[in-house]
Amino acid sequence: MTDFAPPRAVLAIVVSRIGDTLLATPALRAIAGAWPDAKLTCLAHPKRAEVLRNLPFLHRVGAITKTRAPLLGRLSRQRYDLAFVYGNDRPLVEYAFRVARRTIAFDQGDADVNRRLFKAVELPPHQRLHAVRYRLALLAPLGITPQGLALSYVVTTAENRWARHRLRAQLAAGSRPLVGLQVASFPTKAYRDWPIENFIELSRRIRSRHPGAHFLIFGGTLERDRTRRLHEQLRGCSTHYAGRLSLRQTAAPPFSKDLARGIGIDEMIRTLALILLGAAIPLMVWLSLAKPF
Repeated sequence: MTDFAPPRAVLAIVVSRIGDTLLATPALRAIAGAWPDAKLTCLAHPKRAEVLRNLPFLHRVGAITKTRAPLLGRLSRQRYDLAFVYGNDRPLVEYAFRVARRTIAFDQGDADVNRRLFKAVELPPHQRLHAVRYRLALLAPLGITPQGLALSYVVTTAENRWARHRLRAQLAAGSRPLVGLQVASFPTKAYRDWPIENFIELSRRIRSRHPGAHFLIFGGTLERDRTRRLHEQLRGCSTHYAGRLSLRQTAAPPFSKDLARGIGIDEMIRTLALILLGAAIPLMVWLSLAKPF
């Protein structure tokens, strides 16, 4: 696989938004599978690191930002044999240089930085490759093969119990399928958001074919006006969670393996989640490649 001894300590830096962090989990799993005896540490953005908690192939999950990175790794004794850096934030790459013997990253657009990398991997064509395969491309020069293409997320026993109890208390018997609606991406990418009228029309069409469908409306406080309007239009067949749940609480229903059996909702494709953010990103870039479990 490589021309160096198997690493004992490996670092992966994934500082990105929630969805991009999850899309990196197949690559993280592949790294762990390539060196099962190594301890894999992943550093992520402080507000997104929690989506990586409890993953069995990660030895440790920590937090880092490009503003804090210049202060880190100078006095610490923690050292890694190999580091993978996603993105092109120079402070994160420099941090990896300080703490790892070898660093791998995509082409940084700077010849001096690229020369210091163990591997400067050519960037795949923009939006021409599925987002999961895009992240796996960073591993290809080392001959690391994927350990499946599904995203990884672990719901704890307590979270599973909470989700089951919450939905049992709020859903009428026979409510199926469950449809999760995330009406917004994030403020700087608002152009990708579907108009709320489209969500209303889509939901009505789903109900016309599946009269028992129930909608779980997710989101943050910034889009609460839109989510409330959607909830009003779907009164009696929706639950409004926007701005009321933590990140991991929001993820508990869609990712819970036992939820379908727990509330008697027939497989329901382990909770059908519809995340519609408009047509700015080609479908082939993010469409699910495998079941998430």
